[in-house]
Amino acid sequence: MKVKKLNIAIIPARYGSKRIKHKNIKKFITKPIILYVIDLLKKTKFFDLIVVSSDNKRILNIAKQGGANYLINRPKELANDKADTRSVILHSISELEKKFELKKIFCVYPTSVFLTKKIIKNALELEKRTKNYVFSAIQYDHPIQRSFTKNYKNIKLNNPKKIFSRTQDLKKNYHDAAQFYLASKEKWTKSKSIICNEASFVELTKFEAMDIDNLDDWKFAEILYKNKNNFN
Repeated sequence: MKVKKLNIAIIPARYGSKRIKHKNIKKFITKPIILYVIDLLKKTKFFDLIVVSSDNKRILNIAKQGGANYLINRPKELANDKADTRSVILHSISELEKKFELKKIFCVYPTSVFLTKKIIKNALELEKRTKNYVFSAIQYDHPIQRSFTKNYKNIKLNNPKKIFSRTQDLKKNYHDAAQFYLASKEKWTKSKSIICNEASFVELTKFEAMDIDNLDDWKFAEILYKNKNNFN
């Protein structure tokens, strides 16, 4: 009998966070922030398993109570500041393959509270067409061609020839929105770089993605989320 290959959503949620203590389970408005992401993934019904990878039992317990289907104990060497996302996902894949046949792997961060079912659907459809990595990206607010760096005494223009160009004459530039990464299991295991020339992205607006890196970001994200979702 042919075994069904599963589409898996993996939430990497380590315990340590220098700028925001216990960031991945910190209360966001009404509940731990990771639960917003788990709730969204459950509602989409796009994934056969919702998996949480963590080095901490408290995070895993909260995730299980919130509806995660499968928990992975992550080794300490993959839970420090130097551990990259792909290595964490590869560890999860190796653990999952002991029990399941895997098809697509959707890595989504615990703080991606502004993701929607529509965004995830668009990503899945794009991956189906391209057969490559798909990630979230957002346009730079200001043309990077007119950017500059600062040294001890003055500034240095990064692109002097473009400094007086009109905004409409400059190419748009984008950066990783750090919300999710999607690819087939084979792509995750064989391709070393997620963001590469062959990859594609779903463009997000500033209201659909926010990098929550410090407490000011956290407070602003709560305000934005409340306004978007009509919280009292």
